[in-house]
Amino acid sequence: MILDIPIVHQLLPDDNYGVNIVYQYDSRTTAIGNILLDDNDETNSYGSILLKGADNMIWMAGVAYEEPGWYTVTSDGKTIVSNNPAVTVSGNIDVNQLGLQTITYTWNVNGKSIVKKRNIYVTNTSLTYDYTGDYQVFTANVSGTYKVELWGAQGGGTKGGKGAYVSGYLALNEGEKLYVYVGGQGSESSSGRSSGGYNGGGRGYSVNATYPGSGGGGSTDVRYFGNVNPTSNELLCNSSLGLKSRIIVAAGGGGYSIGNVGSAGGALNGLYTDGGSTGGTQTSGGVAASFTQNGTNGGFGFAGDSGAEAVGGGGSGYYGGAGSSWKSADNKGGPSGSSFISGYTGCVAITSVDSITPKAGCANGTSNPTCSHHYSNIIFDKGVMKSGVEQMPTHDSKSSMTGNSGNGYAKITLISQQDAATINI
Repeated sequence: MILDIPIVHQLLPDDNYGVNIVYQYDSRTTAIGNILLDDNDETNSYGSILLKGADNMIWMAGVAYEEPGWYTVTSDGKTIVSNNPAVTVSGNIDVNQLGLQTITYTWNVNGKSIVKKRNIYVTNTSLTYDYTGDYQVFTANVSGTYKVELWGAQGGGTKGGKGAYVSGYLALNEGEKLYVYVGGQGSESSSGRSSGGYNGGGRGYSVNATYPGSGGGGSTDVRYFGNVNPTSNELLCNSSLGLKSRIIVAAGGGGYSIGNVGSAGGALNGLYTDGGSTGGTQTSGGVAASFTQNGTNGGFGFAGDSGAEAVGGGGSGYYGGAGSSWKSADNKGGPSGSSFISGYTGCVAITSVDSITPKAGCANGTSNPTCSHHYSNIIFDKGVMKSGVEQMPTHDSKSSMTGNSGNGYAKITLISQQDAATINI
């Protein structure tokens, strides 16, 4: 008998460079007893059961379960039977019931019961997060590689700057938590202050319906607190610990001013109109222009408010854009914030949980990839960063769009599970 058995090793990447690596067992030349089975195999002097596929599997909800099968191996390794009917398989997988389910394989040999179990975790492989105005918690159900995608929120109104997009691949252990903060779109007002979007958007200002200005969009981010259980205050979107704990950020767009659209959410640097207030960078918030009615500067995780005239608020981001300042007949749309990905070259992480000072030797425009590494050592791979004027995936990933309209959005997808080995080498 010839049997192909999947092989994994700690020195190989999860996807084995796209190649299926197998050990070809040939019963004519090799005794299976010479193969080291993994620690989960029930092996004794009577024989063993070897599962086809993984001992721990992820299964997509709603998809009919297909049993991969099993082998029985006698203790001398000379007799291998595929899907031996002498094995009793118990347990049913309900693909409409999310969570952990188990199938048990029992083989009775000479009065001895040999038992093997397969754990099946039924899940929606992609979890999506709409705007709620509060944080949401993601818990990794299995150890593996996850893709995180974030879309920043638009500035207020149809003329508000559109949100940015970021994505990256992240290794998580089972039980680890990510805290998701989805940005809200900035608001409009017929008179007076218009609110900035949730998660740091700056306020705009409208004199009246003829002379409007809207609030800036909020950024969308993911925060990692490690083994710390954050308090309710630390879980507020503007808490000091929370903002420092951000490991990936998609910038929001700026609010519009009378006659001018808001700037779209930025990538490494926020966008803005020359001659007006500026956008956020990797190391500082945007600076408000000095005109008749001045806006306020942006900062770490928040945008500035506009001046008290028909001008827009800044868009939030890793560092937020400044609020737009009023200048008669020359009003600029609200600037936007910057985006951030831990592990993305060009980004600049902060020094530590105790300081928002940029890492030593790292400045805006750096080409040193280690400058981007968050102090938690949570590092993304395959990072993608798009400003709100660029093409980016739609929320369902079926098409593309230029910038994100409306509220922000987030999606976390399981790409591969870590525990997929049947043989250790």
